[in-house]
Amino acid sequence: MSENLDSNQAVAKRPAFLTVLCILSFIAAGFSIIGGLLLGLGKGAVEASGGSTEISTNMEGISTEGAAALEAVNAAFSWPYMITSMVLVIVGLIGVIKMWKLQKSGFYIYVGTAVAGIILPLVFGMAFAVFGTVITIGFIVMYGLNLKHMK
Repeated sequence: MSENLDSNQAVAKRPAFLTVLCILSFIAAGFSIIGGLLLGLGKGAVEASGGSTEISTNMEGISTEGAAALEAVNAAFSWPYMITSMVLVIVGLIGVIKMWKLQKSGFYIYVGTAVAGIILPLVFGMAFAVFGTVITIGFIVMYGLNLKHMK
Protein backbone atom coordinates (compact mmCIF):
# COMPACT_ATOMS: atom_id res chain seq x y z
CA MET A 1 0.00 0.00 0.00
CA SER A 2 2.84 2.37 -0.72
CA GLU A 3 0.80 4.06 -3.40
CA ASN A 4 0.64 7.18 -1.25
CA LEU A 5 3.62 9.41 -1.69
CA ASP A 6 5.80 10.27 1.28
CA SER A 7 6.55 13.92 1.86
CA ASN A 8 10.07 13.21 0.54
CA GLN A 9 8.68 11.99 -2.79
CA ALA A 10 6.56 15.01 -3.60
CA VAL A 11 5.84 15.28 -7.31
CA ALA A 12 7.06 18.49 -8.91
CA LYS A 13 4.14 20.61 -9.99
CA ARG A 14 4.35 23.11 -12.83
CA PRO A 15 3.48 26.64 -11.64
CA ALA A 16 0.43 28.27 -13.24
CA PHE A 17 2.58 31.14 -14.56
CA LEU A 18 4.88 28.73 -16.40
CA THR A 19 1.86 26.83 -17.72
CA VAL A 20 0.39 30.03 -19.18
CA LEU A 21 3.73 31.03 -20.75
CA CYS A 22 4.12 27.60 -22.34
CA ILE A 23 0.57 27.60 -23.69
CA LEU A 24 1.10 31.05 -25.22
CA SER A 25 4.34 29.81 -26.77
CA PHE A 26 2.60 26.68 -28.12
CA ILE A 27 -0.05 28.88 -29.74
CA ALA A 28 2.53 31.25 -31.24
CA ALA A 29 4.61 28.34 -32.57
CA GLY A 30 1.49 26.75 -34.04
CA PHE A 31 0.57 29.94 -35.88
CA SER A 32 4.16 30.33 -37.08
CA ILE A 33 4.35 26.76 -38.37
CA ILE A 34 0.96 26.93 -40.11
CA GLY A 35 1.76 30.34 -41.58
CA GLY A 36 5.20 29.20 -42.72
CA LEU A 37 3.79 26.08 -44.36
CA LEU A 38 1.07 28.06 -46.15
CA LEU A 39 3.57 30.66 -47.29
CA GLY A 40 5.93 27.96 -48.51
CA LEU A 41 3.13 26.15 -50.36
CA GLY A 42 2.02 29.40 -51.97
CA LYS A 43 5.56 30.32 -52.98
CA GLY A 44 6.13 26.81 -54.34
CA ALA A 45 2.89 26.92 -56.34
CA VAL A 46 3.74 30.28 -57.88
CA GLU A 47 7.24 29.11 -58.78
CA ALA A 48 5.92 25.80 -60.18
CA SER A 49 3.54 27.71 -62.44
CA GLY A 50 6.49 29.61 -63.88
CA GLY A 51 5.79 32.82 -62.00
CA SER A 52 8.18 34.84 -59.91
CA THR A 53 7.66 35.61 -56.26
CA GLU A 54 10.22 38.38 -56.37
CA ILE A 55 8.93 41.94 -56.41
CA SER A 56 10.63 44.09 -59.02
CA THR A 57 12.60 47.00 -57.63
CA ASN A 58 13.20 48.52 -61.07
CA MET A 59 10.19 50.82 -60.88
CA GLU A 60 10.41 54.38 -62.17
CA GLY A 61 10.22 57.04 -59.49
CA ILE A 62 10.54 54.73 -56.51
CA SER A 63 12.28 56.26 -53.52
CA THR A 64 15.41 54.82 -51.98
CA GLU A 65 13.42 53.90 -48.86
CA GLY A 66 10.79 52.20 -51.00
CA ALA A 67 13.43 50.20 -52.85
CA ALA A 68 14.97 49.14 -49.55
CA ALA A 69 11.55 48.04 -48.28
CA LEU A 70 10.98 45.97 -51.42
CA GLU A 71 14.38 44.32 -51.00
CA ALA A 72 13.42 43.43 -47.42
CA VAL A 73 10.17 41.87 -48.62
CA ASN A 74 12.07 39.84 -51.23
CA ALA A 75 14.48 38.65 -48.52
CA ALA A 76 11.59 37.64 -46.26
CA PHE A 77 10.10 35.50 -49.02
CA SER A 78 13.37 33.80 -49.90
CA TRP A 79 13.65 30.05 -49.34
CA PRO A 80 16.75 30.32 -47.10
CA TYR A 81 15.02 32.80 -44.78
CA MET A 82 11.77 30.82 -44.66
CA ILE A 83 13.52 27.49 -43.98
CA THR A 84 15.80 28.99 -41.32
CA SER A 85 12.81 30.65 -39.62
CA MET A 86 10.88 27.37 -39.62
CA VAL A 87 13.84 25.47 -38.12
CA LEU A 88 14.16 28.10 -35.38
CA VAL A 89 10.45 27.85 -34.57
CA ILE A 90 10.58 24.06 -34.35
CA VAL A 91 13.73 24.01 -32.20
CA GLY A 92 12.24 26.74 -30.00
CA LEU A 93 9.10 24.62 -29.66
CA ILE A 94 11.27 21.73 -28.47
CA GLY A 95 12.67 24.08 -25.82
CA VAL A 96 9.16 25.05 -24.71
CA ILE A 97 8.15 21.38 -24.51
CA LYS A 98 11.17 20.73 -22.29
CA MET A 99 10.21 23.66 -20.05
CA TRP A 100 6.65 22.27 -19.92
CA LYS A 101 8.27 19.10 -18.53
CA LEU A 102 10.21 21.31 -16.07
CA GLN A 103 13.57 20.65 -17.75
CA LYS A 104 15.96 23.57 -17.40
CA SER A 105 17.71 22.71 -20.69
CA GLY A 106 14.54 23.84 -22.49
CA PHE A 107 15.11 27.40 -21.28
CA TYR A 108 18.58 27.53 -22.83
CA ILE A 109 17.29 26.06 -26.10
CA TYR A 110 14.47 28.62 -26.12
CA VAL A 111 16.82 31.53 -25.40
CA GLY A 112 19.20 30.43 -28.17
CA THR A 113 16.45 30.24 -30.77
CA ALA A 114 14.87 33.49 -29.56
CA VAL A 115 18.14 35.40 -29.88
CA ALA A 116 18.77 33.81 -33.28
CA GLY A 117 15.24 34.86 -34.29
CA ILE A 118 16.04 38.46 -33.37
CA ILE A 119 19.29 38.42 -35.35
CA LEU A 120 17.98 36.48 -38.39
CA PRO A 121 16.20 39.38 -40.12
CA LEU A 122 19.32 41.52 -39.77
CA VAL A 123 21.39 38.80 -41.45
CA PHE A 124 18.97 38.83 -44.38
CA GLY A 125 19.05 42.63 -44.66
CA MET A 126 15.64 43.27 -43.15
CA ALA A 127 14.67 45.90 -40.62
CA PHE A 128 15.06 45.38 -36.91
CA ALA A 129 11.66 44.50 -35.39
CA VAL A 130 11.44 46.51 -32.18
CA PHE A 131 8.01 45.22 -31.05
CA GLY A 132 8.89 41.58 -31.73
CA THR A 133 12.18 41.98 -29.91
CA VAL A 134 10.49 43.51 -26.85
CA ILE A 135 7.97 40.63 -26.73
CA THR A 136 10.75 38.06 -27.15
CA ILE A 137 12.87 39.59 -24.39
CA GLY A 138 9.78 39.73 -22.18
CA PHE A 139 9.17 36.01 -22.66
CA ILE A 140 12.84 35.22 -21.97
CA VAL A 141 12.66 37.19 -18.71
CA MET A 142 9.35 35.57 -17.69
CA TYR A 143 10.67 32.08 -18.45
CA GLY A 144 13.83 32.99 -16.54
CA LEU A 145 11.72 33.80 -13.49
CA ASN A 146 10.53 30.18 -13.61
CA LEU A 147 14.00 28.60 -13.76
CA LYS A 148 13.85 27.87 -10.03
CA HIS A 149 11.02 25.40 -10.72
CA MET A 150 12.99 23.50 -13.39
CA LYS A 151 15.57 20.79 -12.96
